[in-house]
Amino acid sequence: MIGRQVLAGSHMLQTDAPAAPVLKLAFQQHRSQLQISAGGGAGDRYIALNNSNGPFKNVNLRKAVWAATNREALNRLRGGKLVSDVMTHYLWNGIPGFEESGGFPGPKLDYNESPTGDMKVAEKYMKLAGYPSGKYTGNETIQVIGDNRVPANSVAEAVNQELRNLGFKTKFSIVEHTVMYSKYCGVVSEKIDVCPNVGWVPDFGDPQAVLDVPFNGNLIAKNGTNSNWGLVDHPKINAAMEAATKVVGEKARGEAWAKIDRELVEEAVAVPYQWAKEAYVESKDVAGVGQLWNAGTWDYAFTSLK
Repeated sequence: MIGRQVLAGSHMLQTDAPAAPVLKLAFQQHRSQLQISAGGGAGDRYIALNNSNGPFKNVNLRKAVWAATNREALNRLRGGKLVSDVMTHYLWNGIPGFEESGGFPGPKLDYNESPTGDMKVAEKYMKLAGYPSGKYTGNETIQVIGDNRVPANSVAEAVNQELRNLGFKTKFSIVEHTVMYSKYCGVVSEKIDVCPNVGWVPDFGDPQAVLDVPFNGNLIAKNGTNSNWGLVDHPKINAAMEAATKVVGEKARGEAWAKIDRELVEEAVAVPYQWAKEAYVESKDVAGVGQLWNAGTWDYAFTSLK
């Protein structure tokens, strides 16, 4: 495993996120060789649900999936509390509007209350969606496309099982990371129902940079790669976003986008599960500097040997 070689060797950096066992080893035995960054480049991770096509056009089905999802378990698969906080809405710490939209606890909605999942609440929303048994009994088979990289593959498998626990019949595929975006989740015409391994890294620390591209229906790219993976297209929210782009001043912008953030949660447009803190490992003779706005990479202009 490359991470172990980096920790035990010299003149080396790991250029991708360390796997959970390496992260644990670094934290316990090589603490000075582990860097943890909660900067803007760490971004977030969520489960995209297709808001425009298929079963998840129904908001109550989206809420049911949110309620059923064990977000803490998904975070543990990606390294646990050391490198993540359980996500409860779409803005994150350090971005204007984060506190106004709920801070770490997030909006107080029953499907958002339990980070370990709550099947009773999930069944409530399944019934509201028109399934009296509390399980999905429709005829559609939903397509789930996951990332084959570790640990994303384990996250995808866990999400697929949670969907099956709710009664959904799934066609589950694990594909190479770039293929997941370029052939499936980022292609509007494919109409993928669930993409468990997506997220967003903004280019700068403004709430518009966090919310606009992944959730504004007016920005869905029908030709080329689309970054609104859940095809989220709610006219009221689109209009609010267009208005918020024109708001001037950090406090005012934070408040405007916080309101949009809460509306996105109320529509359960996607199931958020991780505010990431990026981990980096380096050899003991390296003085590494991580990139703030480029997740999981080193700033080689400032990184040097000790």
